[in-house]
Amino acid sequence: MAKALGKYSVVLCAGHGAATVSNKGPEHAIQRLMTLEQLCKMNWLAFTAVGKDYERYAFDDATMKKHFKMISDMQERHATPERIRP
Repeated sequence: MAKALGKYSVVLCAGHGAATVSNKGPEHAIQRLMTLEQLCKMNWLAFTAVGKDYERYAFDDATMKKHFKMISDMQERHATPERIRP
């Protein structure tokens, strides 16, 4: 696993899921996994919207709005002590 991570802090293992490391504590590692999940959702939305060549197309406002809502919802559901909103 360490070899797969190399200089990075997140690794996706095909068929197994993801792993993260952090020198800032478990909350930071979990936050990285949540960010990775959001990126994967954005890629999936783009792929399902226009197919395998989705990178050639710009994201529309509706897709970006959904992305930001997903991030907000995830942060509220899984707030860590450093990310709790007043």
